[in-house]
Order: sequence, then C-alpha cells, then structure tokens
Amino acid sequence: MLGRFLLAGRSVAPAAAYLWIQDAPAATDHLLEVLGLPADEPHRWALNLALTADGRFENAGTETEPRWKAPLPDHLIRLADGKFLDLSAPPDRLWADHYEIFHGPLPLELADHPRVLSFGGRWLLDVLLIPLSDDDLLRVREFLVAQGQAVAAEDILREIFGITPQHDAFERWRFTLGYRLQQMGKKLGVEFVGIGPTWRWWTWAPGSNRRGSIASSASCAPTPTGSPRSKRRRNTSRPTEAGRCRRIRAGWARTCDATPPGAGCGIGIRGS
Repeated sequence: MLGRFLLAGRSVAPAAAYLWIQDAPAATDHLLEVLGLPADEPHRWALNLALTADGRFENAGTETEPRWKAPLPDHLIRLADGKFLDLSAPPDRLWADHYEIFHGPLPLELADHPRVLSFGGRWLLDVLLIPLSDDDLLRVREFLVAQGQAVAAEDILREIFGITPQHDAFERWRFTLGYRLQQMGKKLGVEFVGIGPTWRWWTWAPGSNRRGSIASSASCAPTPTGSPRSKRRRNTSRPTEAGRCRRIRAGWARTCDATPPGAGCGIGIRGS
C-alpha cells in the first residue's frame, strides 16, 4: 500500500499538467489511465488521497465519485488556441517561444490581466521588460540633451545600447525604453513626441528645443478686448501669467508658471 501511495504521489504533477491542458474535470480512473497506472481500488484510493493532500486540486464530483480539476497557477496563462504562457520561464525563452503573439494585437483573454503593460499602441508582459537601470535612463537623457532635438527610439537604442532592429529582442528593448521613459519622464525631463510607428523622444533640458514653450505661447495669443477672458486676466491678482507671456514672446520660457510673487524661479530655455 505504501508503494502505491508513493507512486500516486509522484503522479500528482503530471496529473496537474494534464488537467491544465484539458481544462475540464476528470474522474480518478481516467487519470490513472492517463498516468499509466492500474485502475484498481488501491491505486484509486492512493491517488485520491494524494490529490486531496496536494492542495492544487478541486473535487468537482462527489466523495464517492470524485472528478478532479486543477485551476491554473498564477504563473500560467491559457490562450484561446490552447497554448500557455509560462511567466516563470526565462524571459528570453518566453519571448522566443511566443514571439508572434507579442507582435500582434492583445489577445482578449489578456485584456484585464495584471501582468500586461501597454505603451505606444503595443503591449508586453512585465516579465519581459529589459532590466534598464536608472543610470541607463540618465545616459538616454544626456544623449537627448546632446542631440538638441527629438530622437527616434531606434537611434537611441543603437547609439547607447548597441541594439539594432536586427536584434532578436529589438521590440522588447524598444518597448522597455518607451515604458521606462514614460514612467520617469517628469523626473528626467523627457517627453514622448512620437507619432505612428516612430517613437521619438526629446528633453527640455538646456541645449534642446523646448517644445513646451511653443505650446505655452499659443495660450498667450492676443485676446479680443472686452472679452470675458481679457477681463479675468486684467482683474487677476496673479501677475505671473502676464509676465510668463511676455517672456515667451521675447523668446524665453520660465519653468514655474504658477510661482507666487516673491518665490524663486529659474529661467528655462529659449523657445523654438
């Protein structure tokens, strides 16, 4: 009896894998047949006991006629075509095995999955992000400052990390760069200005063309005399708005539009 129990215990993992694939409850005798074990009472008793003790299985039948099912663990994702994404697999292998999935639209079964990230109309699982450090992102910022203009992600990856579109994991790198720069954008002074398939980045640090000053100057266009907006501006107690507009028209933009009178404020950079 002990030998049969140990044999049934070693069959727990294969039984779980089978039930994950089938995605339907199975009777004990059927599992014994799949596992290549005799469907007799001692083996039936031993397997039922092992499955109950394991904790990964649920009995969808009765105590006398159990039907076993095994819910998927958190690290497995079942796709509509029956394939599995194993989040515990090495990232390089996961990417290589399911390359075509990550290049297509987000599968419906992953629409609300907590491990899915999105950026720029693309998606990726969080376990596939390239581990870019804060120092790596600072190097990107310095590169953008040196360029003084918006730079495509392809150029950033090639010049800083030596990654070209021919690299097997290029799309992982490009997504990671975009996602991480988006996360750290305000802290780094970096902004996404990409349109369509080309992802471009720029920085408003000294030495770059401050796109923001162009947008800000638009709000400083002359307002028709007598309009409600002009009245509000004349009656405001915050002189910084008018002062900001004058500085923008002169070709300069301050970085603290809402600074109260008397507070310190640093000069930004020359507008485009």
